[in-house]
Amino acid sequence: MDKPVFYDPERKRWKRLRTLLDVTGVAIMVVAVVFLASIWRNEELPNLFLPEPHKPYRALREKEKAGRVALRQVKKRVQPKKSG
Repeated sequence: MDKPVFYDPERKRWKRLRTLLDVTGVAIMVVAVVFLASIWRNEELPNLFLPEPHKPYRALREKEKAGRVALRQVKKRVQPKKSG
């Protein structure tokens, strides 16, 4: 082997890589500036017009939680195994 495999005396690869890195850096910077500008603008979003829930939700009591866990365990035991 006389020459290294990636020998580049004119540094053409470096010029291309440097251009690619510069373009990528500028693109990332533009995205970051637009993102930050949209945060600082703090524009109020429109209403979603979602329907109100019919029943207000409440936290489960400890007895209800235990009953649901037991029910899940029973269902797991009762389900037939799939064949094949």
